[in-house]
Amino acid sequence: TVSGGALIAGAFGLVEVVAISLLVLVGAFFVVAKPNEQLLTPLMRAVPQHRRPAVKRLLSRLSERLSGWLWGTLISMVIIGALSSIVFYLLGTPYPILLGVIVGIIDIIPLVGPWIGGLVAVVVTLFHDPGLAIWVAVSVIAIQEAEGNLVRPVVMSESAKLHPFVTLLALLLFASMFGLLGAILSLPLVLAIGTIVEIFWVEETLGAGDDHIEPVVAT
Repeated sequence: TVSGGALIAGAFGLVEVVAISLLVLVGAFFVVAKPNEQLLTPLMRAVPQHRRPAVKRLLSRLSERLSGWLWGTLISMVIIGALSSIVFYLLGTPYPILLGVIVGIIDIIPLVGPWIGGLVAVVVTLFHDPGLAIWVAVSVIAIQEAEGNLVRPVVMSESAKLHPFVTLLALLLFASMFGLLGAILSLPLVLAIGTIVEIFWVEETLGAGDDHIEPVVAT
């Protein structure tokens, strides 16, 4: 029989992978948002003269969108983690702070992450008090509804928002190709790919200006 402690240990393994991925993301996006001149200058010299304006637009737009996604995601994770810890504590859930932290960190996985974290909290509580587990499940649903309808729309940059269908498609595709890491990276990868297509195909090849572009990101 799987115990609550064993489940938490398994959840810690997932959290460890997510945390390492998050650190890599923060480092990578910091480089994109604040490119080092020593790195940028040789890069631009390697780009053909006629492509340099497009590359500069690409870096600028990538910086805006990836930074918007990163900061929006981090703020959402902190809010959801703190709110979950408080609610779990008030309900009398075992390990309320720990479970709240797990919910917050796993929130980085789009669509399914919040529910995975919530499921861990429900199952752990089930071993402690089956009746209480029902209230924990209700609170998890309420918190996720609040996140989807209140938190993310406020904290997520408009330039970093994706259509839910695009989000789901990206999650399934990259998760099937690269596993958990692919699921975590699915949204920033789609933002990056969409921006590259927007710059080099829509704007450069088709000659459409910004006002005529039908963006991948939602407005």
